[in-house]
Amino acid sequence: MMKGTKRPSTSPNDDPEKKKKLQIRLNERTSLTCIEHFSNELFYEIFDYLDGIDIYNTFTDLNYRFHQNQTQRLGIKYKHFLHMNKHQIFSLNLSKSTRHGLFFPDFTITSSFIRLQSLSIEGIQLNLLISLLLKLTRLPCLFSLTINGFNTFSNLTNIYRLIYALPKLKYNKFCYYDDHSFTSLSKAKEKHFSPIEYLILDHPCTFQELFSLISYTPHLHRLIFLHKWFIQDENFNKISSIHLPYLSHLTINSYYGTFDDFQIFISKIHCKLTILNLFIVSSDITFLSGDRWQRFLIQYLPHLVEFSFKYSLSFDDIHENMNFDRNMKNQFNSSFWIQQNWILDVEIELNAIVYSIKPFWKHFNKNLHWFYQQQNYSMELSNKLSKTTRLVIIYELFNDNMYDLLSYIDHIFNITDIYHLEILEDISFTELTEILSVFHQLHSLQLYTFSSKVKISMLNEDILCYITKKQRNSIKQFKLMKLRKIDEMDFLMKLFPRLIYLKINDITHLNVKQFVQHMFNQMNRKSHRYLRSICFRISTMTNDLFEELKQIINQKRIFSCFTIQWRSNEIYIELKE
Repeated sequence: MMKGTKRPSTSPNDDPEKKKKLQIRLNERTSLTCIEHFSNELFYEIFDYLDGIDIYNTFTDLNYRFHQNQTQRLGIKYKHFLHMNKHQIFSLNLSKSTRHGLFFPDFTITSSFIRLQSLSIEGIQLNLLISLLLKLTRLPCLFSLTINGFNTFSNLTNIYRLIYALPKLKYNKFCYYDDHSFTSLSKAKEKHFSPIEYLILDHPCTFQELFSLISYTPHLHRLIFLHKWFIQDENFNKISSIHLPYLSHLTINSYYGTFDDFQIFISKIHCKLTILNLFIVSSDITFLSGDRWQRFLIQYLPHLVEFSFKYSLSFDDIHENMNFDRNMKNQFNSSFWIQQNWILDVEIELNAIVYSIKPFWKHFNKNLHWFYQQQNYSMELSNKLSKTTRLVIIYELFNDNMYDLLSYIDHIFNITDIYHLEILEDISFTELTEILSVFHQLHSLQLYTFSSKVKISMLNEDILCYITKKQRNSIKQFKLMKLRKIDEMDFLMKLFPRLIYLKINDITHLNVKQFVQHMFNQMNRKSHRYLRSICFRISTMTNDLFEELKQIINQKRIFSCFTIQWRSNEIYIELKE
């Protein structure tokens, strides 16, 4: 950013004589047609008015000349700055070439960096990384080390050996994206223990490699790692158990393993986990057995407080294995899961179905909160929790893939009933009725918007009648993110005759008065006599418009009592007969 005055020079090469020569050259040059005609010396003078990071971000990729000039200038300025202030630096980000930092091959971290607590390194070559790690042992306050490596090395053994030699390190994150990386550390001896308490292994490793790595960290509190099943894991059950008395948080991203693999792994770590986060990609559908999970959690993780679990089952694996144990259905709705307040969610994504278990407070998003808040049900929380399972569809091209989509929904019905449905893509009326035809217990529905593929007048009345009968006592809440046309409400009124709560997130582009009049005209014909709560958002709301809406509702005289409120660009209408 440009300053009002020139910043103090940080370059040791500034010379009054050079400045004088620069001024002479400027006086001689009477006509400059473009910025490229400026001399390098003039740019150096301009750069002294700018922050180093602004110079780097602005000129790095402009052209070769600017890249060379700014790199040379910044190299001098930053190395001098670091040299003069190294005893005051708390955090340092070194990178081969990014917009977040700079790495200089000839830059040396010495014991003079007495206050350096956090160091982040990105894109460094193996020989430079090894050399740097050797020097880091001299730092008295280095508590945090993050390494983002590229595909320049595969044997990580020496790297971890040097990391574990850092005397004050509490946090270490190592990111490396190569399936062929490996470590061959032997099991730690007592004198080689590391003080690390928070360890993130963001690179593929086997369970055997992991056990060797964490044998060096007896003080570990939090562990995050990426597991990928390899042939080396076949004899994993023969490995000795390990004691990690302080480990309370564990996050695992696992690919291609089985439930049995996971159970063996947990059984060999003696700890008191309170938080467990899992993301599993596997064809082993045992991960969908709520009863198996219940037995496992009770036996091996009795201290667990928070459990978050995502299991991704690819469409290919579903087609290859369509036979499911019917006894698995609704096992995640048993009293065990309800008592723990752990709730099942399902998503149909682009190429997989993702089943999630999460704490109720995370699952209880704004949409469901609005739904339950509006209800005057006296039911206990346990009854509510047993009917919170939600399906979110993030799946394009309904017309081209409707058969497949319905088969995936049928697969989900083998595992759980669905009570809340969200469709996050544009959908036509015909597609919606076809999807709703397979649901029997929906309580709420949320859509993004209706597409214009099929006109309302072209709807098959027989299908609409069939869907209406099937859903007559189910859907009580409907939320639409965007209403394109007012007459779309006619279809919705017919499709959901028992609707009680209606919310439309955006009608800014519509005539609001016409919308409200249309709604209450429909209700006046008794086609929607159950509707009691309406909410819509409009960013252009004014006091005059608000008063007009009140008059429209009052003139219809359908309800003896109503309230209308305006809060944060949202209008809330509550109705009573």
